[in-house]
Amino acid sequence: MSKHISTQQIKELLKQELDQNNSQQSQSSNQEKNNLANNQSKQKIRHKSSDCVSLAELCKKFTESRLDRGFNEKTINDYQDSNNLLLEFFGNVPIDTLTHQNGRDYIQLLKHLPTNRKKKCPNTSIKQLVELKDVQLMSSRIISKYTERISALFNWAMNQGYTNQNVFRGKLEPIRKSEKI
Repeated sequence: MSKHISTQQIKELLKQELDQNNSQQSQSSNQEKNNLANNQSKQKIRHKSSDCVSLAELCKKFTESRLDRGFNEKTINDYQDSNNLLLEFFGNVPIDTLTHQNGRDYIQLLKHLPTNRKKKCPNTSIKQLVELKDVQLMSSRIISKYTERISALFNWAMNQGYTNQNVFRGKLEPIRKSEKI
């Protein structure tokens, strides 16, 4: 008892099977596209968030690094003071947005700040401090210390892979001491 299938029936069976395969492939392809789109958007978000560190976050990580290395409290406080002034001047910007011109501007700011600004003028903004008249300005040695600390922060950031440049390196021209003849 063999069952005979007509050519027409074979065509219909093949067509049904082909339609079923196409439907499954289409669903599978749509699922793959959705997965790919989801993964790409997640990668973009991760890329953006891990690509650039904020200035405040960098300062915090740097301070933690110094603590882990056993730096003394006075040195940590000096770094924090320098970092806080930097944050006050630039705000909490992504570090990769800082330019060499920003580095030069920061050095100019340091040259116009009064000495002992926290003691003599507490709760005074940087803008107000710069506009003060007849005040003793920070010495070149103190300006150099601030610059060295910020440069150390960005050297560390480069070594850690947070940025690829130190926009503060070499911005402070050395003071030439005059010699008496």
